[in-house]
Amino acid sequence: LEDLEPILRKHKTFSLEELDRLQSRIIIEKLRVKSDIFSEHELTRMWKNTIKSQRMNCEVVEIFALKFFSINLQSKAREIIEFCQAHEWSDDLVLLYGTMDFREEKDLIEALASAERWLEKAPDNHLIMLTLARLSIRLKLWGKARDYYKASIGAMPTAAAFAELSFLLKGLEDLTGCAAAQKELYKVSNIGLQNLSFPVLLPEENKKVSSNNLFNF
Repeated sequence: LEDLEPILRKHKTFSLEELDRLQSRIIIEKLRVKSDIFSEHELTRMWKNTIKSQRMNCEVVEIFALKFFSINLQSKAREIIEFCQAHEWSDDLVLLYGTMDFREEKDLIEALASAERWLEKAPDNHLIMLTLARLSIRLKLWGKARDYYKASIGAMPTAAAFAELSFLLKGLEDLTGCAAAQKELYKVSNIGLQNLSFPVLLPEENKKVSSNNLFNF
């Protein structure tokens, strides 16, 4: 199919839009089926060979971002998501952005700033607020994380927001707030906290006993 695409384009068998969609699908499948890890050079070359419409295709961007992330090119993963979001909005990419485990603090700080700019343009988007809460967790901004979780719930109550807020409040030793969040979690999902998996967990070092017992589980 990859070899056939240039021929179809040359003979104008399909419209340019249809051919671009076909090429995007070829790229996605090529990235998915490759079992071994791409080299930085190989993956960067593939990205540079994409056209603008593909860089604004959330499926293409998502799989490239995950591949860049897998070889520790986290800044590049963040960059291509932000480019796509600036041109073609995707809630799926918002959620991916919040669950990527950025290892460099500068990437986290810049990601938080970018997501806050998104929120300025879409102040009622509960997924942006959820993403901001998750990024704040990684930066150990516990109060900001709590506020964003509550704002997300205010805009749209979801099991994810209630569960993660409950987890955070337990760590902050706000047992009343934790219990209230768990109660609301049951209402929206009929499942318990113990049955949920968390895309974002508090940093491991904060689960250990500390002088003020913060995040002692």
